[in-house]
Amino acid sequence: QLPPRAVVLDWGSGCGHKLSWAAQLYGLQGFGIDFVAQHIRWARAHSAGRFCEVDGRFTDWLPNDYFDAVMSYAALCLMHPVDQCRVVVDLLGKL
Repeated sequence: QLPPRAVVLDWGSGCGHKLSWAAQLYGLQGFGIDFVAQHIRWARAHSAGRFCEVDGRFTDWLPNDYFDAVMSYAALCLMHPVDQCRVVVDLLGKL
């Protein structure tokens, strides 16, 4: 269980509703990334957290050892398996 104010990265955040739930129910701070501009615009206007439009296959710009948790709901499965493995390994370094 994460403590309140823990920082969570949502990889493939879409419209940001999962981060909004995490903020409202558990007091978590969220940072979402997604490559669909419309999703990010909606998330910025209507969801809790900070959101960035970016290709999630490339995570070197995210700080290492910064996030308390990383989540991804039904986004990684849309990638090529080689990219999936590389991204998951990269995301582990962000914890």
